[in-house]
Amino acid sequence: MPKMTRTEAEGLLFMIDNIQSATTDHERCIEVNDARIIDLQNQLLEQFDEVVADSISTLKSVMKRSFVSRTNPDVTYFTSKLTDGSVICTCPGFTYREHCRHVDECVNRSGW
Repeated sequence: MPKMTRTEAEGLLFMIDNIQSATTDHERCIEVNDARIIDLQNQLLEQFDEVVADSISTLKSVMKRSFVSRTNPDVTYFTSKLTDGSVICTCPGFTYREHCRHVDECVNRSGW
């Protein structure tokens, strides 16, 4: 797979968030159990984590941690500490605010 730019990767994460939002909206009306969508979301999140780590110049992930989504236990987010000391996360909250509870937990509780 060719490397994506950070902008392309962020666009991919935006699409994933839209899928999750649409799924959440539909779950209010009917039960959604499409394992293919959940599997695709997890695959895209894993690829996004790899793309971000690879596309930020020479920064490499020195620590990684995964978090299961509170709202959808079939979705996993990944938090990585990079060689420059910054911490990134694949969750929608980090995408919008560049900060999230996953990063807080890694920094405050795990001593990253």
